[in-house]
Amino acid sequence: MDKTKLGQFRNDGWCHLSDPVLADQIEALIDDILAFSHKIYGVACPKEEGIAAKSALLSERIGQFAKQDRQKLSFVYDGIKNLPAFHAFYSNETMIKHCRALLASPDVLVIKDSVGIRIDLPDEDQQLTTMHQEFHSFPYALSGLVVWTPLTDVDLTRGTLAIWDQTHRDVCRYDGDQARIDALLSEGRLQEAQKVGQLQLPENLGDPLNVQARAGDVFFMSALELHQSVAASGSSGARLTCQFRVFDYSDPFFLWKSRNHRFNDGLKEPIGAQNMYDRFKRETNL
Repeated sequence: MDKTKLGQFRNDGWCHLSDPVLADQIEALIDDILAFSHKIYGVACPKEEGIAAKSALLSERIGQFAKQDRQKLSFVYDGIKNLPAFHAFYSNETMIKHCRALLASPDVLVIKDSVGIRIDLPDEDQQLTTMHQEFHSFPYALSGLVVWTPLTDVDLTRGTLAIWDQTHRDVCRYDGDQARIDALLSEGRLQEAQKVGQLQLPENLGDPLNVQARAGDVFFMSALELHQSVAASGSSGARLTCQFRVFDYSDPFFLWKSRNHRFNDGLKEPIGAQNMYDRFKRETNL
């Protein structure tokens, strides 16, 4: 990774990378998803050449499959996370090298509970996330990354990600009704749980950057950068994205947590994460 990208990440809290090695990994994952989904739906998979054509086919077919049988689509969704190409993508040497460079540390963990895929369908917005910092759902370290990878093209028409530049300097306070949040989380309703609480936002926040990217691109974002989902405005196809989180295990918060908590304490519990952070600040004066 060159110095320009590293500088952008340090200053803005995110950077966009087009790496041919990662693009090949992404294309291999798209190939696997196409083969798997067509097998489950019992239809032949057309042959396409090149990542752009394969990505367009993936968006079209997953959108069509969703209309045919949602139960099968749920099966496909869970199955994707078990494909060899899925695990090869986030654990390959080139990816980890970039993560270490951005975090300026050789000591990185890929959080297994954070490795996932999203399938966003046209005219559906119940799974969209509101503005948040990843730390409140994955409170492992203050030095961390969200690696966000579109498998289909993303923009305002197809739906995308909005990022607020330079909001990665500190943890925004999160307040909410803990009992209500716990009840929603127990039912697996993470997006709704996030909307119960309220993030105390910085003043003069400004307008976000709406990401425009093609399959093969990778976005790296600080775990403290404010961001949210953006609904599609005119697409008939599905939007597929992969995401996972990487943290520096030399980070002071991570080491403090190792002495005072279990590894997954606070996972997907925004109020619990905030309380943990408050205690960390009191006890360390950092």
